[in-house]
Amino acid sequence: KTKNVIIVSDSCYSGTMLRSGSSTKANYGDLTGIQALIEKKTRMAISSGGLEPVTDSLAGAKNSVFANQLMLSLESAGSIVSATDIFSRLQSGVVGVSTRLGITQTPEIAPLYESGHEGGDFFFVRKSNN
Repeated sequence: KTKNVIIVSDSCYSGTMLRSGSSTKANYGDLTGIQALIEKKTRMAISSGGLEPVTDSLAGAKNSVFANQLMLSLESAGSIVSATDIFSRLQSGVVGVSTRLGITQTPEIAPLYESGHEGGDFFFVRKSNN
C-alpha cells in the first residue's frame, strides 16, 4: 500500500530482478517536478551488478565497492536527491574502481517487474541536524 519503494541489493547476480526494462536518466530542476514524481507509485531497484558475480570486499576494506560508493554518493548529495541521481554517481564510481582493479562490475537500476511502477522516482531527503 506504500507509494514509494526502493530495493537496494548488493549481491551476486542481483541484476536478475531487473530484467523488466531500464530506467531513464532524470534531471529534476524544481520542486513542482519532484512533487509530481513523488505522487506516482514508485517501485524501483538498484543492484550492485547485472548477471555477474560482484566483489564482496577488497583487502582491508570494511565494505564492498558498491556499498562504499553508495555511501559516498549519499554523503555528497544535496538536501533532496533522486534515486536516479544517486545511481548515476554510484554507477560511475563502481565502474571506475572495478575497472582499475581489473574486475567487471556494472550496477543497474530499473523498475521492479510487474510491481505497479507508475514512472515516479524515489527521493532521499537529508535530515537536518536541528
